[in-house]
Amino acid sequence: MGIVSRFKKEKPYIVHTHTPKAGTIGMIASYLAKVPHRLHTIAGLPLLEATGKKEYFLIL
Repeated sequence: MGIVSRFKKEKPYIVHTHTPKAGTIGMIASYLAKVPHRLHTIAGLPLLEATGKKEYFLIL
């Protein structure tokens, strides 16, 4: 069973991902399965090393 079909079967209200690979796969799959709320948390090095506009964007 693929992730899209799993989401369609389970009908989650929200999908929340953390890692880059899970974020890419999870967000695409949840979009295709029409999950109403999708959230990806960016944390770690990209946020710690960012400055200026990039830091502001990542915090948002």
